[in-house]
Amino acid sequence: KPQMGRGWTKGTEKTLCRTPVFEVVETPFTRDSDALIHPFCTLKAPDWVNILAFTEDGLAVAVRQYRFGTASMTVELPAGVVDEGEEPLQAAERELLEETGYAAGKWVSLGSCASNPALMDNRTHLFLALDCSPTRPQEPDAHEEIEVELLTRDVLLNRIRTQQIDHAIAMATITRWLLLEKRTDSGDPLPDPLPRPRPETPVETK
Repeated sequence: KPQMGRGWTKGTEKTLCRTPVFEVVETPFTRDSDALIHPFCTLKAPDWVNILAFTEDGLAVAVRQYRFGTASMTVELPAGVVDEGEEPLQAAERELLEETGYAAGKWVSLGSCASNPALMDNRTHLFLALDCSPTRPQEPDAHEEIEVELLTRDVLLNRIRTQQIDHAIAMATITRWLLLEKRTDSGDPLPDPLPRPRPETPVETK
């Protein structure tokens, strides 16, 4: 069914291209004011996770890696894709462990945000990971070369001020954390830790 927005009616999507990471679709939208049909191309993608992790000593766990979109090295936060069948928290635990080798003692949700509403339909789930410690070697994907950097709070924020960290979603995660910290400084308690995902029950095969 067409979905009504504010002054727009959404038509039927048409897939133009499928890639390993997103799907390009074209959708006609009819503007109510003039009844003209405007085709828009957007990207359909799975949800993502972005993690601000702190060690037991209060150091932020950042990652330095090469990014193909900008063809440059970046400093950002551990992040990744929510795989099919995963809950966002499960994906966050997995990505943190794979990219950095660190595991968290406590997880707090920082909510979610639209990844890029102008072009994309997915959301990014933001997490605060506390009491992190290294538990195993990194296991990045085949195309990833990730260097872990431990940053103090002041260095982390200075990296944003100097645009050494300029990943928009990483900055959104840090902003949500700062707002949460400001709230807790005012006397509000930290949100309850998230319950850990239950391990999947093995399926017996005959």
